[in-house]
Amino acid sequence: MVLQDRAKATRGAALLGAAAVFEEHGYGGATLSRVSEVAGLTKGALYFHFQSKEDLARAVIEDQHRIAAAEGERILAENLPALTKIILMCRGFGLRSCTSRLSEPGFV
Repeated sequence: MVLQDRAKATRGAALLGAAAVFEEHGYGGATLSRVSEVAGLTKGALYFHFQSKEDLARAVIEDQHRIAAAEGERILAENLPALTKIILMCRGFGLRSCTSRLSEPGFV
C-alpha cells in the first residue's frame, strides 16, 4: 500500500522526533507524549502509525539501517580505492551514530 504524502510526512516527523527523544532521554526515559510534542504531532497521529514505543523504536532503527545501507551502496559504487571506501563508510557510520538527523542528504 502506498502511503499518501501527508501520511509519509507524519511518519517521517514521528521518526525524527522519536530519534531526538531517544537520543536525549534513552529508550527507558522516552515517552510517547514527549515524542509527539517534539515531532509536532498529536498522540492520535503517532498511534496511527505506531502501536507502541517499542514499535516506534524499531522503526527508528530500521530507518537508520536503511539510510546507512543506502550510503554504503553509494560509496561502494564510486570508483575509489578500497581503503578510501572503508574510511568513508566508517566515517558515515560514526557521524550517524552521533546524531538523530536520520535523513539528511549528503551526510557522508
